[in-house]
Amino acid sequence: MLWDEILKAIVDAMPEQLFPLFKELYGKEYPRGTPITLLATESSTYRENPDAPPGSRLSDIALLVNGTDYYHLECQMHNDQDMVIRMIAYDLHFAMQHTTSGEQNPDGLVMRFPRSAVIYPEKNNRIPDVLRCRIILQPLLTRL
Repeated sequence: MLWDEILKAIVDAMPEQLFPLFKELYGKEYPRGTPITLLATESSTYRENPDAPPGSRLSDIALLVNGTDYYHLECQMHNDQDMVIRMIAYDLHFAMQHTTSGEQNPDGLVMRFPRSAVIYPEKNNRIPDVLRCRIILQPLLTRL
């Protein structure tokens, strides 16, 4: 939790400090003064207990850069086996929140997921370079 708070404080005070990280991870460069909007990080959750009433969870950092590029960052101290599932849940909620019904193409609605990364401040050879999860979506039928 301490690293989460430190990272949040830095981003809140100086969000441009993330620009070198975005360049390193995604090859995206932004000039000084590029607009940055910090976004809400609360999302609902049902995963812990399906019989319990809905709750909420806070992700670490979500932001919009230059009015077009969404980012989601999480800070973790240890390798968490459920981290990939949590990232998918956060990013799905994020995409649902920031997708407008006007973003349609001939193939249907377009959902834009953020560029996401998990930051592990401590070096550890058990932490993978990439988190992977195969998601298989079925087509949504509209008539029988």
